[in-house]
Amino acid sequence: MDENFGNENFGGLLSSAWSLISARVTIAARQQINHATPEEFCMRNPMLRAAVVAALAVFGGGVANAQQAPAAATQGASNIKRTPLQKFDVPGTAMETVMAAVDIVPNVSIGRHMHPGIESAYLLEGDVTLLVDGQPEKTLKAGDSWQIPVGVPHDGKTGAKGAKLIVTYVVEKGKPLAVPLAAK
Repeated sequence: MDENFGNENFGGLLSSAWSLISARVTIAARQQINHATPEEFCMRNPMLRAAVVAALAVFGGGVANAQQAPAAATQGASNIKRTPLQKFDVPGTAMETVMAAVDIVPNVSIGRHMHPGIESAYLLEGDVTLLVDGQPEKTLKAGDSWQIPVGVPHDGKTGAKGAKLIVTYVVEKGKPLAVPLAAK
């Protein structure tokens, strides 16, 4: 793999993640970021470069094969808005990856459900109480991340500020992202 990762879409991936990166760094480092392109910043920061390379390896370099997701859409209940960011096949499998920005209104339970694949999420704003079957409640705040294994029933409740998340689903092709379940 060459210094530019051999991928013309790599800059697009970095640009998509740029706001997350710049929002989570110290003020001192921010001066360095503000004077660099995402590619320059990544190349000067070996830990970030390694993380991006690892992410590309996990998804089999699927960025080059990424299909554009549809425009912003509200899916499911009116209290949750999912904006698809990317959707692409996981090469050599019957799986696909779906990345979405998710906005949830304040003070709601999203409803008990499960996913036909792995869900991982990063909380950008607000707070969420995560209720995973067989585990104690876990209150999460901005900057926290989590993973829900395949098929594990769970629910989430937002606090007074609601929640903004980046969620990645790796699910079987043709199956829904979420399957509603009866309340406990």
